[in-house]
Amino acid sequence: MNIRILFLLGALGASQSTSAAQFCAADPTAVQNAMFIAASNGESDEIRLASGVHSPGTALFYAPMEAFALELSGGWDSQCTTQTADPGLTALDGGSATSLIAMNTASNASLTLRNLTVRNGLRVNGGAGLFIRTLGNLTIDRVRFEDNFHSTSNKYGGAIYVSRANAISVTHSEFRRNRSVTGAGMAVMSCGTLVVQDSVFDANEGQLNSSTLGSAIGTFNSDEGPTCLDATLERNVFSNHVMGPISLQVDREIQFNDNVVSGSTLLMTSPFDRLACGAMRADGYLPSGQPAQGGRVTLLRNTLTGTNQTDVGCFWLHAQKVGNSDSALTVADNEFSHFDGGSLRLLSAESCDISRNYFHNVSGGTAVHSWCPAFNARRNRFVDVSARNYDDGGTGTLQTGAPAAILADTFIYDVAISDNLFVRNHSFGASPAKSDGGAVRIELNCAGNCVNASVAEMRIVNNTFVDSSADRNGGALAIWSEFDGNNNLSLHNNLFVGSLAAGVGEDVYFDNDLDDDFVATPITVAANNFKLSHGGWATKLPAPPPSPALNFDDIDPQFSDLGPDDYRLSVISPLIDMGTDAAPGSGTLDLDGNPRVFGAHVDVGALESIGDVPAPMMLFDDGFE
Repeated sequence: MNIRILFLLGALGASQSTSAAQFCAADPTAVQNAMFIAASNGESDEIRLASGVHSPGTALFYAPMEAFALELSGGWDSQCTTQTADPGLTALDGGSATSLIAMNTASNASLTLRNLTVRNGLRVNGGAGLFIRTLGNLTIDRVRFEDNFHSTSNKYGGAIYVSRANAISVTHSEFRRNRSVTGAGMAVMSCGTLVVQDSVFDANEGQLNSSTLGSAIGTFNSDEGPTCLDATLERNVFSNHVMGPISLQVDREIQFNDNVVSGSTLLMTSPFDRLACGAMRADGYLPSGQPAQGGRVTLLRNTLTGTNQTDVGCFWLHAQKVGNSDSALTVADNEFSHFDGGSLRLLSAESCDISRNYFHNVSGGTAVHSWCPAFNARRNRFVDVSARNYDDGGTGTLQTGAPAAILADTFIYDVAISDNLFVRNHSFGASPAKSDGGAVRIELNCAGNCVNASVAEMRIVNNTFVDSSADRNGGALAIWSEFDGNNNLSLHNNLFVGSLAAGVGEDVYFDNDLDDDFVATPITVAANNFKLSHGGWATKLPAPPPSPALNFDDIDPQFSDLGPDDYRLSVISPLIDMGTDAAPGSGTLDLDGNPRVFGAHVDVGALESIGDVPAPMMLFDDGFE
């Protein structure tokens, strides 16, 4: 039977002379003595640190030579028999003169920290609060990291630096006012899995540098080892950061779910950095010989608000296909608001899907900019979105002028935009041409020897555009194509109201000859409501206009007017049941989640009438007061 003996060290004295698994420490010297014993005593160990403020003169150093676990926890009484679950009761304070905890081992030894405050650490080479090198696991639970500072320009980690760990788990912890060039809260250089849950990251600061990344959390590929396989961030709060709080480079999968991100600031005076709100990458920058796992990035149910101060993107999502790997980006049920910059940059994945998101009061850059060969945007809301720049080729270099809500370009094979609501979207800037399309711009470009020209598809169906405007062409929508002879472009059941363009195409501008070879790309246009007879449609090469017999000429849709931005069709709308049921790309649900076909046929626009919206109110039927 294993009998656990309590050791009382330091100011409490030693109660036994034989090594055991549990230690009681009254001061940093006692902690260090316990670590010396635990490093080679052949069993797992626990160090209980009595409550109080403890100021070690140098970092507490743990160098285990065996693969056993050590737990260091605070909140204990002087006899280490009763623990209070409050990390504020036990503090390791570096006095802005020393780092605090360091672990370096080539073994699979694991470390757990609980119920502590680690503050005012200083280290030139990173990891001022906690420096970890291990092949084992790191567990952090109910720990506060405050005011730790990594003070040079070429290392990582203000509060925590970790490399080579198998699994990293951070729960119910706080990271406040930590500083570093990169990874001010956490810098993870290599790991198996990273899980961060139910934690708070506030006012951590990335020191200004051209490579500044992840002021809250950063995972990186480095000479310490291959980047992490997977990263899961759930139910965390990220607030008031200087520089982008989140930068994740992993080999396989990122899940970023149910988090709140708000109030971050950029120090940069020129809008060139793409990482203002965060950079998230999966399956990118693999070292030679590392197997490609396939990149997947998922953002679900997050709230992201008021984070950008210059014209850059909020989330840079990169799920790179390597070899035969799969890669996908999924962004669903999130709210993006009050950015002075775009919200999403989607890069390199085979498929990108955004659905049921709410983008509002976003300015500066396009809300969603996709370079994905397959792009699907379904049942999203874009309200009061404007743009004056775009990211040129996914490099982070910003150019003037852009569509407000969606910009989908590069070598596209499949584009589907359906059941979305676009309200008061505006593209600023008469130059360059990407400012075409007040709300949406689609670029259909050739891949390789234009192998996608005949097979690529574009389906824009059942969207509602209200009061969109462009400083060039296409007040609501611009489509550019160099797909000569492609018959897979279609525009069905869309509702355009109040669009304006400084150039041509009040509602839609179609550049049907992007490659200037005088071979036009055809398009099928049916059951749309736009200004057919007075400038609603324009093309680059002359082409027959949309058929008046198959479309509607600027009909008043008779919206409900029951509340702000309520664009449901009232019961007297002439667009009820007037859509084309067989439109390619039609979904089964409308914007509100109702059945897409409720009556005899599909309605025109993003919202299906289900008979519950009365006619717009009138004070007097006869027109007299």
